[in-house]
This record gives sequence, C-alpha cells and structure tokens, in this order.
Amino acid sequence: MVHTDEGFDFLSFHIRRMRKRGTTKRFVYTKPSTKAIASVKDKVKTKTHRSTLHMGLDELLTGLNQAMRGWANYYRHAVSKKTFNSVDYYAWQRVAAWIHRKHGRMR
Repeated sequence: MVHTDEGFDFLSFHIRRMRKRGTTKRFVYTKPSTKAIASVKDKVKTKTHRSTLHMGLDELLTGLNQAMRGWANYYRHAVSKKTFNSVDYYAWQRVAAWIHRKHGRMR
C-alpha cells in the first residue's frame, strides 16, 4: 500500500495527488508512467533505426504515425501535454537523423 501523495503506477498510468499550482486545493493527476514513455520512445527508435533505411519516407512516417496515434489515444485522458511534446520532439529528431543518414548514403 502506498499513499496517493507518493503516487503509484497502475495500467501504465502514474497516479498521484498533488496541489494545483496557484491554489491550496489538491487533485489527483494521472499521467503516462515512465515505463510507458520509454516504451513508445523505443518503438520510435526501432522504426527509425539504420536497418530501416531501405524504406521510403512515406512508409516510415505511416508506421510511426500509426504507433504514436495509438499510444496517444490511450493516454489522451491523462495530464500529458508535456509528455506528448517530449515524445513528439524525440520522434522529430529521430526522423530528421534518419533522413540525413538516408540521403548521406545516396551521394
């Protein structure tokens, strides 16, 4: 057993009671767990690995979009704006590096 102020993970959500910024009221917040965030980043990393350079950009983006859309739909009811921005930035960086590697080898 754990107190809700300490927080706990359940069904890949991290649930914790915290004080709302600017008030004295306390609310229960849910956000994606650390393992869930690492899991989606691993999927992005796998899909943008060097071994996928044979794929076309449209094929890569379609696969990434499907994986990330499903993940985002599962966590859409959580407090996840910062998490979504972080995962989006990570995916953008991986895709940019994938494109750079692909075009660098073509020359």
